[in-house]
Amino acid sequence: MIFLEKEYELKDGRICRLRSAEPEDAHNMIEYMKNVFSESHFLTRYPDEVFFSIEEERKILIDCRDSANKLMVIGLLNDRVISQFNLRPVADREKIRHRGAFGITVRKELWGLGVGNIMMHEIIENSRKMKYEQLELDVYSDNENAVRLYEKYGFEIWGRIPDGYKLKDGTYRDCIKMGRKLEFII
Repeated sequence: MIFLEKEYELKDGRICRLRSAEPEDAHNMIEYMKNVFSESHFLTRYPDEVFFSIEEERKILIDCRDSANKLMVIGLLNDRVISQFNLRPVADREKIRHRGAFGITVRKELWGLGVGNIMMHEIIENSRKMKYEQLELDVYSDNENAVRLYEKYGFEIWGRIPDGYKLKDGTYRDCIKMGRKLEFII
């Protein structure tokens, strides 16, 4: 699905531009992922697990652009990728395609400036347009800021997987399953 470009003012006055990730962004997306995955343990990959080629990333971006039920949006400051969200069905099977799942990443240097709020607003609005009936996500139990953000947008804890994440240092974090029902835009 294509996301029409929008601009938002961040808490520090800078303008963040959101737009669909395009196939031409593949190289920048890979570099962004390697960077953001090194900034926090709250994501599901380590930087060394970003091993796909530019061509493979291009195919992912084309698939999202051409799909009616997938969306990949990037946030830019002065043409530098500073955030990303993806929205997709939990699975592409009839019984569960009403369930949307998403992920958000934001460069650590921008945490606290409202980028997460902007992304959440757009995720919910676009989920409704895409006719998802509910949204779901997984979050680290120690990512308290993210849990508060999701709760602010109506998400509730639907479950918990003990030791759902195992870090390289051998420690574990629980995986919190969160979700919310959606109302449709008529």
